[in-house]
Parts: sequence; structure tokens; C-alpha cells
Amino acid sequence: MPFCGKNPTSILRPLGASNFACASSFAIATEDRSLALPPSLKLPSSLALPPSLSLRRTGRRTGRRTGRRTGRALILSLFCSAGLIVLLAGGMARGTLVTIGITGQVTEDVGDPGNVLDGKIKKGDIFSGTYTYDSGAADSFPSDPTIGEYLFDTPPYGVSINMGGLTFASAPQRDNFQIEVIYDGVSMDRYQITSANNLLLENGAIVSQIFWRLDYNNSSTFTSDALPLTPPVVNENVLTSNILRIDGAMHIRGKILEAYPIPEVPEPASVILLAMGCLFAGLRRR
Repeated sequence: MPFCGKNPTSILRPLGASNFACASSFAIATEDRSLALPPSLKLPSSLALPPSLSLRRTGRRTGRRTGRRTGRALILSLFCSAGLIVLLAGGMARGTLVTIGITGQVTEDVGDPGNVLDGKIKKGDIFSGTYTYDSGAADSFPSDPTIGEYLFDTPPYGVSINMGGLTFASAPQRDNFQIEVIYDGVSMDRYQITSANNLLLENGAIVSQIFWRLDYNNSSTFTSDALPLTPPVVNENVLTSNILRIDGAMHIRGKILEAYPIPEVPEPASVILLAMGCLFAGLRRR
């Protein structure tokens, strides 16, 4: 600590202009809480530093805390904005992502001349699966109001069926998945899905086609040839045909017993952005 003279009380004497700097340095040094002056050595009010020269630690600490909080809030806002952009871009790029769950039963003896299924699938077995499509897909026959044909050739669209511990599924890298809706307004409606490019089984067996068709005995099941947002009606009272076929190195025949909606799962990018936003929100509260 600097002193002007032999003892600190010397600065309490009248000061000239040449001694003001020394007194100021002493006053600044005493701003450290650990160096507080005893009551008998407090500076008179006439020697107090002007507010513009006061260097208070509390002010500096408050400024640093405010800066950190502002920075965290800015980062949180950026991540929230990025998440919103991703969600909006996804919504503009497609319609509603629809996933339908199905449960069915094998209705005929299984054809397996090469024993590629190893006896894992037989008549009467229950199976399950899903298929996914974009409700905003374009109709390949827009000029015909009775036939809607919708093609999908990229993930995540396609069908996947689990049967006897084996998976029969559309190939994501070379997908050729199609949904057809027929509404003739006179005698019958039809709903049909076809997957022409599919993954090989684990043992390398070829799956050339996965096919499912529903024929209705009325023309009131659909109101147009547009892709529905809901599962097709699976009710024997209104169906004339309910056929599932899986062909390739095997021949499997069955029918669908139930079709039901599956809630959409958020895209990974949106989940990551949301999680990071929550993380920064937590940090901000500290």
C-alpha cells in the first residue's frame, strides 16, 4: 500500500495539487475490502473520489454475471430458432408423415422350395409390421379422379413386416414403394400397397415383392382418390378381398387383421436441437 510520508495519517493534512495523485492511489487501494481503514483513519468527504473514478468490485461482478446470462440467453434463442427452422422446412418439404401399423395372419401353406425360411414361417402364424408414406405426395394420374397412384423412392417411406423372426422390408437405398387408391364412385373401392425393391433376408434370400390389397364391396369407403391420413378399413363385412403376398425365393400368403395409426416420431435433428436448448436453459438458471 502506498503512503505519502512516514505514516498513513500524513495524507489527512491539507493536500496540494502535487499530492492529490498519491491520495487518490491510497483511496483506490482502500477499496479492497480486506484493506478497510479503521474509523480513525477514514478520509474526509472533501477527499472522496468522484463517482467516475470509483472502481467497485460489486459493479464489475454484476457486469460479468449479466454478460454471462445474456450470452446464455442468446445461445438458447439461436438453438430455438434453428429448431423452428428445421421443423418449418420439414413441414414445407412434405405433407404429413403417416405411419400405419398392421397385424396379420398367414392363411396358406408356405412355399419354400429352397428352404430359405428354414421352417420358421407356417400357416396360422401371426405377424406384424408397419408402412410409412407422405400424405402430400403427388398423384401420378392427376387427370383421372378415380385412380390415385403415389410413388415413393426415398427413406423413410416403405413397408416392413416381421414374420417368424425374419424381416421383409423395402430397401431404403433403392426404394420403389407405391400406394394406389381407387375410387370409382359406382361399385367398388380399392386400397393397395406394393414394394418392388426389398432388402435381402439375412441368409441372402431374395424378396422380390411385398404386396397387400383390399377390395371393398361399396364405393363409399373413400370420398376421393387422395391419400388418406388414417388407416384403411379392415372389416370383413365390407371387404371382398384381403390379400397379402410376399414373393421371391419364397411364396407367402396371408391377410391383414388390423390396421392402426402410429404417432409420428420427431426427426433426430429436431430432438438434438430441443435437447441442447433445454441444456442451455438449465445453465441459464444457475
